[in-house]
Amino acid sequence: MKMKMEYILLLLSIAISVCNAAIKSTTAEGRVINECLERFGGLTHENAERLQRYKTWSEQNEEIPCFTKCYISKMYDIYNETAGFNRENSIRKFSEPAYNACSSHMWTGRNSCEVAYNGFHCLVKLENDPLIQIDGIELLSDVARNAMRQCLFKFNDHDRQRLKEFSRFPVVEPLPCYTKCFMDSLGIYDIRRRQWRIDEMRRHLAVPKAFANIESCKALSRRRNRNSCAWMYQEFTCFVLSKEEINCFEQNDRDTAILRKCLSRASGNVAKEELLKVARYKNWTDEEIPCFTRCIAHERNWFNIEENKWNKAQLVEELGGDMYNYCRFELDRRYDDACEFAYKGLKCLKLAEVQTRETYTSLLNCATNLNASMEQLQRYGYFPAVEEIPCLFKCLADKMNFYTPAYEWNFDNWIKAFGPVKYEQQEAFVCKALKEKIDKTDTCSWMYEEYLCIENLNYNIDPASRTESPLKNLDIAAINNNNLDNTVNNETDDSSKK
Repeated sequence: MKMKMEYILLLLSIAISVCNAAIKSTTAEGRVINECLERFGGLTHENAERLQRYKTWSEQNEEIPCFTKCYISKMYDIYNETAGFNRENSIRKFSEPAYNACSSHMWTGRNSCEVAYNGFHCLVKLENDPLIQIDGIELLSDVARNAMRQCLFKFNDHDRQRLKEFSRFPVVEPLPCYTKCFMDSLGIYDIRRRQWRIDEMRRHLAVPKAFANIESCKALSRRRNRNSCAWMYQEFTCFVLSKEEINCFEQNDRDTAILRKCLSRASGNVAKEELLKVARYKNWTDEEIPCFTRCIAHERNWFNIEENKWNKAQLVEELGGDMYNYCRFELDRRYDDACEFAYKGLKCLKLAEVQTRETYTSLLNCATNLNASMEQLQRYGYFPAVEEIPCLFKCLADKMNFYTPAYEWNFDNWIKAFGPVKYEQQEAFVCKALKEKIDKTDTCSWMYEEYLCIENLNYNIDPASRTESPLKNLDIAAINNNNLDNTVNNETDDSSKK
């Protein structure tokens, strides 16, 4: 049930520039910075302050001479003293619009130090430029791109910087009424009929995807109120996040071959009816194609049929530590029937794709509302006996409905948020606070104590030294990479054509 607080740190660090992040970064990067500052006394307090305002350095004056050339030569494969800036690598590190905007700066300077500074300084300054971000959005129509730019100009320079927050899909729109502004400009919402023009949305904004399941997004219309800016943003966000049931655009030869092979083994054919069953995989309550999941997991090297066990190292490498953490007890529950074992495990991993995102989003909102610092959040990875951020867990519990109004557990919601537990609810009741304590103790305190107790019950805490779980060393999950969808839901295109 352990929550990976490191993911929150990752989200909170998005807005930090390359040079700002370097000050609180990895050992390797710290070593490079010290090397590049060696002639200037190393990473002193004065030099650290200079790097923190790197973006504001004059275009004609690098305050620490030749630092940029040294830094990017050692840290990034984007610059070579002989060949200059590498276009492909620079675009991969920043973006094509940023590279194009800075291209004239990348060849100007009296020497290689000035060339490196002029080019990199420009890229860093434009890294979070809102207009550059709009230009970098793929598949937008020119009309949509222009509408988004024009609507952005309604905000002041300071507020425009919040555009980058949209990529996190927060509950509250970062720029109030911004979505409604460009939607109205594009005529994507039919005011008279009170419904979205989905075809126009796809033509201008390339969302929702052609085979996305958007029924739940349409159903949000029943919750509309007078604040049209708010519900337009929420419904459009739903369209953006909706996933394809059948993906006819992204073709992955390996996954297509695995799908055909497993369908042929399980049912003897790759008929359209079978493909439609696969498209509904997330809604299966029982395995509709016998032993299909075991075959898929085995072919991906996730499941060992002979030993009837999951290849945990491979799961962590491909899907990330967070998804493995969510399902680790389910993946350890042995079943005599390997088909059932594989099916239940993969269903859990599919659920983890959605639920880890929801849990982290709620936790991030709480941390933001409570003005948490990155250092405070980082210490949560060690399960402190007293909350570093007062009432953070209570905020999460309220958002995810962990308790009834009488402070009884909604235990199913705990499992939904954190994943299957080692012990069932009746065993976990040893952690439930007594009514007397609930009545006399601060709510935030006893709720956090209950959480720590359950984590301890699930072997995430060493009670003697209160050290981090060994699983903390697993990689952070790439939450936005839908690896499972590429294997199960989104691999039917080529097969349906053959």
